Amino acid sequence: TVYVFDGATGDLLHEFFSPNARANGRFGLALSGVPDTDGDGLADVVVGAPGEETIRRTGASGKAYIFSGSSGELLQTFPRKGEPTDVSWAQLFGSAVVGFEDLNGDGRGDIAVSAPRSRLNQTSLGGAGIVYIFDGATGDQLNAISPTSNDSKLSFGTSLSAVPDTNLDGYDDLLIGSNLQQAFLHDGRSGFYLWKFESPNEETNGGFARIPAGLPDANGDGRGDILIGAENENPGTDLADVGRSYAFFSPFLAPILNVEPQSIDFGEHSVTRHDPTIRTLRLTNEGDGTLEFVGSGVQLYHDKFTFSEPPDLSPLPGGATRDFTLHFQTYEVGEEAVNLRFFTNFLSVPTLEIPLLGVGVDTNITILRADPQTQQGRFGTEVAGLSDVNDDGFGDVAVTVRENGRWGIRLFDGVSGASIRKISLEDGGFYYWGIAFDSVPDVNLDGINEIVVGDPSRRLPNSPTQAGAAYLFDGATGD
Repeated sequence: TVYVFDGATGDLLHEFFSPNARANGRFGLALSGVPDTDGDGLADVVVGAPGEETIRRTGASGKAYIFSGSSGELLQTFPRKGEPTDVSWAQLFGSAVVGFEDLNGDGRGDIAVSAPRSRLNQTSLGGAGIVYIFDGATGDQLNAISPTSNDSKLSFGTSLSAVPDTNLDGYDDLLIGSNLQQAFLHDGRSGFYLWKFESPNEETNGGFARIPAGLPDANGDGRGDILIGAENENPGTDLADVGRSYAFFSPFLAPILNVEPQSIDFGEHSVTRHDPTIRTLRLTNEGDGTLEFVGSGVQLYHDKFTFSEPPDLSPLPGGATRDFTLHFQTYEVGEEAVNLRFFTNFLSVPTLEIPLLGVGVDTNITILRADPQTQQGRFGTEVAGLSDVNDDGFGDVAVTVRENGRWGIRLFDGVSGASIRKISLEDGGFYYWGIAFDSVPDVNLDGINEIVVGDPSRRLPNSPTQAGAAYLFDGATGD
């Protein structure tokens, strides 16, 4: 049961009961006031019940509720059917709750609800925890905040606190406690990770971050500040577990990440070379805050592109730069591409992607390339050598393509591999258009051989279904 008392008189105003009461449901374990969610101009109340059952097959995963502060009426129930919280086991959804001022611009209060035993995804082990942000007025999910670590001992979201705006974006932020003596500050509106707090006097089982709280500006910089308790720390007295509290004053300065170059083209690399093509990538922290690499820090899944040595993922102070040396080496002819990813606490771009490109070449092989802007797959379904169609005295090549929704034949110079022209029909041709084609000796006396193309699936007027057709094109113009 949850009780609401008049702050002025101490009189009992409301008693809230769970609409899904069950043994050990722990309704009321977590609760918080919420700015008006139903438009009556009065504050409301959010209550967590982490032991209540939501799905029979998964057991206790918890619920949360919003009640009207004025009438006591039940306004919202979380999670609703179909919410992502339905898919995991032992989530303890509702272990911590907190109300926010408006986060999505509708003028109503919103809420955060933690599920500290939720999995990060369906394939992850254990449950590192997730914090969900909900629209207080509609009950819609606005965001889901995951920790940067997949440690099942973390219990991300054991406690929650709203913090007055720390980054001057006009919205409150969110302080999230954990079981590993770490608290995490996240942007309230976007959910992006901003800062990590650890005890300056860390002790085993010191209890730091189990009880974090946001403070109104305490140092005159116009930003919210942080108060975090460590109830079991020993400040040096003869008494055990006396505890400490720490005030952390803003600004919690943010990093600004710049990368040069924005993409790396290694160019052509001979497949007979035994040394790699080398390029350098530079990361610069142009902000005042420290740049931290979060989670795995970096992702590069490609055997042709590698770092010259294990990348340095230690924190990068404000104003500092760091170079990464990258290698490209291949013994296979053809294009290679991958996105190199860095995961950081840079608010604007928490996942930085740098495209890496390279081409393995052999002097005895010419590479024909699809147009990346127009190609829609199936490049090279059919290929054929042709007699000279560009009057350079050498044979050329035709390749089936599908570009901008149309089947066609693209002609390439047999020596350089450069595109000569595309041959296609206005209606784009049928599915098997271009499955067969060949050059034809010059028939219009312009000195250039022509192209004949088969379309065995063509439907023609007054003929059997898919009777087929063949087309003769001018080799010089494509007409």
